Amino acid sequence: MDDSFDPYRIWLGIPLSEQPADHYRLLGIARFETDPEVIENAANRQMSYLRTFQSGAHVGLAQRLLNEVSAAKICLLHPDRRNAYDSQLQANPVTPAEAVSAKLAHGEPADNQGTPATRITTSSAPEAPPLPQVRTALPPRTRRASPWPLLLAMMLIVILLGALIVFFNRRDHSKPDKSSSTGANPIDSTDNRLQQPAWDWLAT
Repeated sequence: MDDSFDPYRIWLGIPLSEQPADHYRLLGIARFETDPEVIENAANRQMSYLRTFQSGAHVGLAQRLLNEVSAAKICLLHPDRRNAYDSQLQANPVTPAEAVSAKLAHGEPADNQGTPATRITTSSAPEAPPLPQVRTALPPRTRRASPWPLLLAMMLIVILLGALIVFFNRRDHSKPDKSSSTGANPIDSTDNRLQQPAWDWLAT
């Protein structure tokens, strides 16, 4: 195993100048965060990310960081433990760089088991696990105009035309036949008796 491998820097993005990292730094949240939902979500995210390294070449380091993140989660989610831990942070104004230098001067390894740091640079956040790629939502398709209104209008026009044709046909059939009326013999208004001889008419 490579002794120069730094899982805090490589996996969590915590440089040597910010080690040993406190619980808040391990979870990648603001110091003295009190929202339990924020704390739990951050811890779960870090542990899910670290589990991806359990099958690699640094299984022991991955398990070690998992245990530290789990301990930080339990501590910060318990109000009494969190208050005691915050008091410890405020009572030990030792920077991570100073703690590392002191350990190296005494021949101790620069691990993450020492006094928690008090000055944390919040600008450098830990490496977050790769997020799933989100597809960009496509603009909604323009709905085509329904052909039904046009079809209904055409049907209505056909019906109106049919009604007009039927109306005019009936009107033509209702008119008297001029040919039949003109071809008939006119009524002879002259009394036939006037055409008879006068003596015949008087006899009748």
